[in-house]
Amino acid sequence: MSNLGLTKLGFLVVAKLLTRHNSLMTTYLIVAKWGPMALSEEMDITSDFNTETESEYCRNHIHTKWARIFGSDFITNADEITVKELSHS
Repeated sequence: MSNLGLTKLGFLVVAKLLTRHNSLMTTYLIVAKWGPMALSEEMDITSDFNTETESEYCRNHIHTKWARIFGSDFITNADEITVKELSHS
């Protein structure tokens, strides 16, 4: 598939997400802490899932991303990893 094909496919996926009538975009804040040090990231998600499923998805997605960047031992050894819902829009 050409780059143009991938771009079109990406646009269709985004357009489909934006045209859902029953779904709201939710922003989650994921925070990992090691003593006084913290790493955080916000993630926006639009889905038809309940809040618990969405927050677990966000936690797993960010955990995997951070493990690729910083190494799995670093993330696995966090004192705590929390997910907080910030907003619906």
